[in-house]
Amino acid sequence: MRLPKDRNDRAMLGAAGLLLGSAMIVGVGTALFGGTADLMSSTAHAAVVAAEAPLAHTVHTGDLPIIRAPGDMPAAVGDRDEKNVRVEL
Repeated sequence: MRLPKDRNDRAMLGAAGLLLGSAMIVGVGTALFGGTADLMSSTAHAAVVAAEAPLAHTVHTGDLPIIRAPGDMPAAVGDRDEKNVRVEL
């Protein structure tokens, strides 16, 4: 088998070989030691499975009080002249 002469092609071939070899090692190791891949075997995962995860915000249940009537809108500001605001830093 002739190897590619271009350096980039040789690097890609070597990277593909490393990836394939690593995948084979992981596959054989998984098959030998039980056949299951426990990706989330930490205590945090056990806490999520045992009970619901706490929420990051407060959840309001039931009826929420309405502070204003939907039709209670503030009055219009009215017509104003245009103004240029200049901010110098």
